[in-house]
Amino acid sequence: MLTIKLLIPDTCAKPKHIPFITMAAELLLCLSKDLLKLFESSTVYDSSISVGEAPNTKTFRVHSAILVSRSPYFAEALSSKKKENDTTNFTIANITPKIFEILLK
Repeated sequence: MLTIKLLIPDTCAKPKHIPFITMAAELLLCLSKDLLKLFESSTVYDSSISVGEAPNTKTFRVHSAILVSRSPYFAEALSSKKKENDTTNFTIANITPKIFEILLK
């Protein structure tokens, strides 16, 4: 069995000798957690999406690189949308904020 010594960041797990498949699974879990933290923080973003209809609306601060890599719809939309003040803004009225948040995650 192949064993690789890998240093995993403190936020994920302690450094240890682990089989390759376990290492890959742990790294994917760590990546997933880091992307979720990025989504929840909204501190660094380059696009915003306002969803819903009044009074049930919400603006999501998102990262266009992630949207483009995960969604053909946003890949197309972002390639043709002009930025305003270094931020791309979208409005999507025909979806509730709760459902859109689930889709983003």
